[in-house]
Amino acid sequence: MSAVIEPYDPEGLYDDPIKSFIRSIRINDHHLPPTATFDTDLLDIEAYYLKRNGMFWIARSAYRIVGTIAVVPAGDGVFVLRKMFVDPEFRGSPHYLAKQLLDVFLDFTTARNARIICLGTSSSYVRANGFYLKSGFTKMPDDQFPTEFKNPLDDIFYQKVMRVD
Repeated sequence: MSAVIEPYDPEGLYDDPIKSFIRSIRINDHHLPPTATFDTDLLDIEAYYLKRNGMFWIARSAYRIVGTIAVVPAGDGVFVLRKMFVDPEFRGSPHYLAKQLLDVFLDFTTARNARIICLGTSSSYVRANGFYLKSGFTKMPDDQFPTEFKNPLDDIFYQKVMRVD
């Protein structure tokens, strides 16, 4: 079983499956109650990402969502990585879906002359934290992370310097 990565379709065909997928990861990996709501950006993906010159991608296996990743520009060559979630079945070998998603993300931001990529995550995502460090991200002070994009669940912030002016 393999996954196909494609841009979000503004027609909204996968809106509900995207929300369900991310919600299930948050509940299963983060042990959040089913009533927790931290993903208001998913109420209108097109407005939050696409109309702000960002992008949202899904990875699917057949019609099942197995991964997501998104980017939104924060100004001055800074781009924020958001909504990187991978189905446990597609983490690591043999799929390496997280790396594939990050490669798509980096191609997009590099083409837009990114200076810095930053992201917030939770210390409870141990495997994700290792992945970010292995991928060249370094910890950054939380007061340097763009406030608009902070999530109450995030307690670790990373950056990857893409170019120095």
